[in-house]
Amino acid sequence: MPRKSKIDVCRLLKILIENKNSIIDEKTQEIAPPSHPCWIDIQKKIDYAISVKYIYAIVKLDRYDILNKLGLKTPHNIIEPELSVNFNTEQYDDIDSNKYCETTEEDESILTFNITLSKEEWRKIYDPSSSVRSYHRSDNKNNYRNYETLTPYIWTPIINEHFFEQTRLSCALIYKYAKIYLNGQVFLDIIGHCSICMSNFKGVVIDKPESESRVVINCSYNGHFNSCKSGRKRRIIGEKRDYFLDKLIKENQSAAYVQRVEAKDIMHYGEAEPSHLPSKNALRVMKYKANKRNRIHEDPITALSLLKASLPYNNIIRDIGYDRFFVHYWSSTEINSYRLYAKNHKLPTISIDATGGLVQKPILISGRQTSNIFLYQIGVRDTKNKCQFSVGHMLSERHDNNSIAYWLTEWLRNDISPPKVIVTDQSLALMMAAVKTFTQYSNLNKYISICSSLIQKEINIEVPNCMIRNDFNHVMHLLSSWIEFKSVSRRVKNFYLRAFGLIIVNTDFEDIKILLKLIFTVCLNETEGVDNNGQLTECEMAKTYLKHRIATHTTDVEDIIEEIKNKEEDDDLMYTNFHEKITSTTIFQQILDIYESCITNSNQQSNCGDHDNLQFSPGIAKKLLDFCKLLPCWSAVMVPIFNFGNPTETSATSESLFNDLKSNVLRHKTLPLRIDEFITIHINSIIGSINLIGAKMYPEKKEIEDVKINTNDLSTPKIFEETESIHEEEKSDGNQTEVENWRGLGLDKYEQNNKKSNYLDKDPNILYCNENSKTKSPIIGLLKNGNSSHLKSITIEKNCYLFTNTCAFDSVTQVMMTAFSDSIVYADFISKNKMYVFFEMISNMLRDGINVQTYRKRGILCRNIMPNINPVIDVPGGLKKINCACTIQFIIEKLFTNFPSIKETTLCSECTFELNRNRPFITANLPTETLEFLLDTIDAIVSNPSSTINNICRSCSKGQLMKNYELGEHIFIEPVMNTGNIKPDDTSLNLSVVLNDIPKMINIQSKTFNIKGIIEYIPPATKNINSIGHYIAYTYRHHTDNWEKNDDLGNSIRSVRHNTRANHCQILIYTV
Repeated sequence: MPRKSKIDVCRLLKILIENKNSIIDEKTQEIAPPSHPCWIDIQKKIDYAISVKYIYAIVKLDRYDILNKLGLKTPHNIIEPELSVNFNTEQYDDIDSNKYCETTEEDESILTFNITLSKEEWRKIYDPSSSVRSYHRSDNKNNYRNYETLTPYIWTPIINEHFFEQTRLSCALIYKYAKIYLNGQVFLDIIGHCSICMSNFKGVVIDKPESESRVVINCSYNGHFNSCKSGRKRRIIGEKRDYFLDKLIKENQSAAYVQRVEAKDIMHYGEAEPSHLPSKNALRVMKYKANKRNRIHEDPITALSLLKASLPYNNIIRDIGYDRFFVHYWSSTEINSYRLYAKNHKLPTISIDATGGLVQKPILISGRQTSNIFLYQIGVRDTKNKCQFSVGHMLSERHDNNSIAYWLTEWLRNDISPPKVIVTDQSLALMMAAVKTFTQYSNLNKYISICSSLIQKEINIEVPNCMIRNDFNHVMHLLSSWIEFKSVSRRVKNFYLRAFGLIIVNTDFEDIKILLKLIFTVCLNETEGVDNNGQLTECEMAKTYLKHRIATHTTDVEDIIEEIKNKEEDDDLMYTNFHEKITSTTIFQQILDIYESCITNSNQQSNCGDHDNLQFSPGIAKKLLDFCKLLPCWSAVMVPIFNFGNPTETSATSESLFNDLKSNVLRHKTLPLRIDEFITIHINSIIGSINLIGAKMYPEKKEIEDVKINTNDLSTPKIFEETESIHEEEKSDGNQTEVENWRGLGLDKYEQNNKKSNYLDKDPNILYCNENSKTKSPIIGLLKNGNSSHLKSITIEKNCYLFTNTCAFDSVTQVMMTAFSDSIVYADFISKNKMYVFFEMISNMLRDGINVQTYRKRGILCRNIMPNINPVIDVPGGLKKINCACTIQFIIEKLFTNFPSIKETTLCSECTFELNRNRPFITANLPTETLEFLLDTIDAIVSNPSSTINNICRSCSKGQLMKNYELGEHIFIEPVMNTGNIKPDDTSLNLSVVLNDIPKMINIQSKTFNIKGIIEYIPPATKNINSIGHYIAYTYRHHTDNWEKNDDLGNSIRSVRHNTRANHCQILIYTV
């Protein structure tokens, strides 16, 4: 028996009709909204039997035909749901999936379709063991009634997804129930309706499905769903919610990206947005609530305090400050790792750095939001175990030296041995804190003053306990960012930065003063060249010396100046100019005196040259002067005083640890994070990384004990003690190779020579570059192959030419450019023969870079050479095309006819007969497959200056012909294997060599030749008769001990390993 209604329907309808004028708007004929006071009046009249919203729903949904009684027509979007469950099997025999049935009753539509559930889906939504639900009756009769339903929060998303797949409708369905009748006429009955158009959904399963089989649900959907413009969204529940949270939180995908990926999977172009596609705001709110549930406390600092009281953070978080905020943390494992590192290394070194943007700025109880919070970190690079790790951390909103010093002092109190070298950037706060904590001096000014006294060799001065050094890369970045370098050419900037690099690595203060004087002289003089008396100006001599110093790193001033001036200058005068004696109280005062003397000299008429000085920049001189206040920190001048340390120091360890933290640990997090969340993640990462490092630091499975080191074990260095540096001792003791293992990448024995060039390397190119050139190409650029689509045609004598397959010409040119740059003697040889177009092109390429004139000269040379073997082809459009494909031997023979490798002279012993022959290259028939006997083979050809041959002179028929050999400035060697060593399946006589096995130097006829490069031939990929191969060059740079690959089809010159193999070595090129 159904329960009795709470209201008298007849009385309610009578009251509604009486209040018709209040309920219905006379103008619009619309029902008043639920917030209208009329509904409250009606509720009072029925003694509050039901709620206001229920009364409004009765009218809105046209219950009891109330709209007709009020004189309103039933709206089209109101359909009374038919909840009949009297289905039988015959009703569904003729139902077709996705079939519309049009009705005539108020233009309603009916859609019938089937939903097929897989056995996995059915198993998810129906579990007989847990499907029983209890229903509580409100009439206190039969208080509980049990019935079975589908699994809550699981079945509705699955059914709704299938509904959209079958109908492609965007209706936002509300599912009322999904009841299971084990003994009824139907097995499963699902009821729902659209919350917008009020269309009714009904799904039925007639018979109980078989186990492990698919389930087909017969569905009908009727109403005005064709005109439904739904904008509502269904709530995200169940497994779909977990799926989205995994994407948003664990994978750190944005809400917009997650929505787009989901739309790609479920939507078609042009469809309305489905109701089960979550909005971006819903995803963001869901992510926020999920993160909020995992928080220990709403306040991040309070949460951090609670975190400090729990394991394992109670032994890691050391100190917390509230206002101003800071937190110190490091683990005991980190401290023990540092102790072991300090015990095994004679020169403990740490780097200190800071970074920001990691944590949010919390709001304190007082309402104040903290300032920006930085993460400070101490990093250690263990060269023996080839690993790096952090040993101390601080988050702080205060960034002054006192706060940093307090953190470092607390870290040092862990009974550890203090480091001997501290590396920081040029942050004064970090440097002052390091001096205060790790030295016996209270501030940075005192430390600089002590260093100044030690440099001036004052007696009774105590050496600081540790050395403060600046990161070389940061120093160079700071110098290169000066505003004065923004408006000058790249070549001028390169000159100054390399000159600054000479000071950075210099350990002799007297030499540093000379370099500073020269740099100031170049900066402060507006003109250079020769004066009215024909003598070189100070600026010209200073610039010339600096260029030779950069190119050769030679420190002998007098020898270089004598070479520059061809021994025509007075040595005493030059010594006076470059070795001015200054006596002052501090090193900075000495530098200041040098600066002021350079200003005075620059204003003298005698220093006025005949052309402008492109390096003129008083601003650079002034900034360099100020920069020298911290000279003991950013240069190597203190290394001989401490008797340890390297010419340059780096804080790459800290930078690498920060990069690892941001790129790997926090990769799936949206920065900045809450403080407590960041601390949790960071500490977990620290524990894991230290455990991994422990496998290297403790190779044997022994009990790990705290390692305590007596600070007296690390002896304090004595001033000017004649001992080898600790750095060298470590190399000899453990055969260690000091390499920068950035991001934990280990370098093998060949990779160590492939370091990226920096401003400390020798740069021979600077001697030949044209400072007036505005080209942006590097001084040694890459000559592009004529096949490149970026190259335009070349105009020669009013004709336009295209040159293709120029790899043979380009390979020889690249090696010759390297030889010109790296050998002063060979550069003089080319400069003296610049009348030859090829040598002029080489010289100009080094001076001005590769430009249009370079390709024009190449075109002139190829036009003169190639028509002998490849005819000129007229291309439609007035172009002439020349194919430059040839062998490397042919191009060498044509380019170096007048400049051969060997000049062969044949003389008669009786008459005046003489025959001269130029041999552009030497063919070396090697007895083995290696270059082991290369020098012996060449010696056998040319070492005997008067080798007798069995030939009688035809002129006199008496004398015997004699041959003499004279070597040129370069030697082109064609290595060829002995035919007896050729493998049966190998038809090539070319040699396969490893670059590192090529002799770097050969001595022939008391003449020394150095390797400059090799030419390798790459055979075609197919055996087609029309296919051609390709030539590339490998050049050897002596000043960096590095091999470079020059491929004119590539984008740039790139370094290669020393163990690179050239499979088809064609030519070896040596020069003086």
